[in-house]
Amino acid sequence: TPYHRHRSGQYFDVFKPSNMTADSPVLVYLHGGSWSQCYDKDGTSLDLLAMIAARGYVVVSADYILQNDVTEGGATTLREGATFAAMLRDVDTLVTYLKDFLPAMGVTPARLAVGGVSAGGHLSAAYAYDQADPDRLGLNLAHAIPVAVELDLVGPVNLGSIANGYTVE
Repeated sequence: TPYHRHRSGQYFDVFKPSNMTADSPVLVYLHGGSWSQCYDKDGTSLDLLAMIAARGYVVVSADYILQNDVTEGGATTLREGATFAAMLRDVDTLVTYLKDFLPAMGVTPARLAVGGVSAGGHLSAAYAYDQADPDRLGLNLAHAIPVAVELDLVGPVNLGSIANGYTVE
């Protein structure tokens, strides 16, 4: 399902539990890949997300703007505007979209879990951090559904040293 009206290629997949109710917990999962690779929709990520859904979670796995863009000649270049701040804005755009999408699906989350592996763990930590201290990053994110749980699997969390694209002191 596309969620970003200003940039093509921004999609999410939903993995629903068989016993889904209006109160089912929701996990927004952000893939890893050095902020430059799409998530593997055919490999181990798919198995992990299906396993989490089988345990009763509605899992939303989303793409976000990536730093690398491969040209026709095969050379890898940095995509203009693909900062950590832009990635976090994509996460926030997704969460804002989900505020209306999930109830139409029959789920009404009061709060979310956000998490991911590697680069996705970093983004989920930064997104939760922004909710807790929005003035620190200065991104003016909406957080349309509040984050209750953050799950960071091997993601870098030293925001001070990886502040490219952030407004941090």
